[in-house]
Formats: sequence, C-alpha cells, structure tokens
Amino acid sequence: MRQGRRPAAALLLLLLPRFHTEALSNFKDAPECVLFSLAAIAGAAALRKATLRRWLVFGGAAGLAVAQRPNGLFLPFVVLPFLLRAWLRPNAADGFQAPSLPALAASIAVGVVTVIIALPYAWIAPIDHLGTRFLTMSALGNELAASAQG
Repeated sequence: MRQGRRPAAALLLLLLPRFHTEALSNFKDAPECVLFSLAAIAGAAALRKATLRRWLVFGGAAGLAVAQRPNGLFLPFVVLPFLLRAWLRPNAADGFQAPSLPALAASIAVGVVTVIIALPYAWIAPIDHLGTRFLTMSALGNELAASAQG
C-alpha cells in the first residue's frame, strides 16, 4: 500500500455507520479510533524504515491518541512485539528495522510533549495533572471491574 493511502484508510473509519449511530451517546470514540489507527500506522511505517522523522511522527501521533483518550496507552503494546523482533532479528526477511535508541527516546519525548500541549488543563502543572488523570482513570477502571464481578 502506498504511503499516502495508509492515513486515508484510518480516516475512512469516520465513514462507518457505527460511528454515526454511536455519536449521539459516545462522541469521543470516533476520533480516538482514528487517532489510535493513525498512530499504529505511523508505528508500522517507522518499523519498516527506521528513520528519526518516522519515529518522531509516531511519537506525535501516539501523543494525540493518548490525549484524546487513555486507550492510547495501549499503543506500546501494539508496537513492542515488532520492535523486539527488529532488535532480536535485525536481518530477518520481514523487513522490520530497529530504531536507534536516540530515535526511540526522541519519539517518547515528542509523545509526552504532545500530550501536554494537547491537554490545556495540564499546562500549569503537567506532572501533577497527568498523574491525577492517570490515578482517576485507574480508580474508575478498578471500580467498574469490581462492580462487574458482583
């Protein structure tokens, strides 16, 4: 698939009827799904050709996905198996390329900065506000799991 078609494939998710019917009660799922998909596509592109630019794009896209909804925190679990394969078998026929550690660190830094920029309430005290958000989401998830178990 050509480079320009991959992001278009993620944006086509917005045309699915499911998003339009669910938008009345749960309007944040469609952008979260698109941003998560764009970040996953950017991660795959970075693994196919490990350039600094591609890893920075992945970091920015992942940061936007996390800022939209905490489900974006699952992106490392999507990319990590392929990243480990690229590091453990660098000359494999699958075409994955391991990034340099500075490129990976820069990608993480861009992701964190993007989350902070995209969340205006985190501008004053980013660490405190993001920590509070994470703890709130964790507590909510634990309460939902406990109530589901009875």
